[in-house]
Amino acid sequence: MKTNIKVSKLANQFFFISNLSEWHFSCDVKYNEKWVEMTDLLDKQEETALKNFCKIIQKYGFQHDKNWKSKYIGQYFYLHSEKQAWEELKKAVTENESNDLKEIFEIFNSRFEKIWKLKDQDNRIETLDQSLKDKNYKSLLDDTEKIFGNSKNNKVDIIILFSPLGCDETGSGSANIGSGHITFKVPELKVDTWQMDYTIGVLAHEIAHMLFRKNKGENLILDVIKKLKLPLEIENVSMKSTVSIMNETITESFVPFGYLGQKYSKTNIAPLLLDNLDKGQIAVNDFKKGKQIDHRCYRQLSKYLVWQLYPLAIQYGRNKKPIDKYFVEQVGLLIKGVLN
Repeated sequence: MKTNIKVSKLANQFFFISNLSEWHFSCDVKYNEKWVEMTDLLDKQEETALKNFCKIIQKYGFQHDKNWKSKYIGQYFYLHSEKQAWEELKKAVTENESNDLKEIFEIFNSRFEKIWKLKDQDNRIETLDQSLKDKNYKSLLDDTEKIFGNSKNNKVDIIILFSPLGCDETGSGSANIGSGHITFKVPELKVDTWQMDYTIGVLAHEIAHMLFRKNKGENLILDVIKKLKLPLEIENVSMKSTVSIMNETITESFVPFGYLGQKYSKTNIAPLLLDNLDKGQIAVNDFKKGKQIDHRCYRQLSKYLVWQLYPLAIQYGRNKKPIDKYFVEQVGLLIKGVLN
């Protein structure tokens, strides 16, 4: 697995505005609180701009076309230079939307510049780069590649997004911008800690998503959903999409706190899984009663699912066996059991 760390000012500017807008449950409120603390309260013009941004980005969301090509507008800012980004964006949105987005960027430019100047105050990028050369972490990424990639010599660009948080928080990421790229939010990092183990595990998790999509994993999931007669959407779960829920469950059974994460961690991260299983059981019971499962509750539910799949993940992990229809079917049966 070849990794390439990329730092883009434009990518971080989009991330800054996108997260401030809180258009999606994945937007981190803690980031916004910290940024506002660093740069002062938002004014009325900025608040209006964020509402407009929400309308535009929610229209396209994290949706895909029938060929699983992403409609997410963030991809243009994450993958291209500034000039090319706006040119490519024009092909995907209306002229008014493109003009509105340009105006929103201009409104937040001075506030973002204050944030951007702080990026060189620590050595998080150098720390991450060195950690990726660590024997344990290299083995983690290599095994992730074998299990989810089903091929050799994969390359991934890691697009860095600067988190305003410190060493008490972990990295997080997304694989919504197409094959060969992931975005990764990096806080201040400290080596030889559970934080670093979990952060690299999260990185492996996003790489796994990227590789699984590249190998048409979603199509395999859809086949199993049809075979098991599962609903395409689960209404009382915040994530809703059964494809997404199964995709997350498959990936999490290995990383960050599944089998591979536990195997290659340099510290003891077992409590991150084991100490939360009681909450996972409560989440399952709530789900069966038809209660709404929000994002936080889903995180607990996912730990229960990972625990149920752990023996199977060990078999695949130890044998470096690629994810296949059988594994996906077992995940589908587990979801079906919880639904019933």
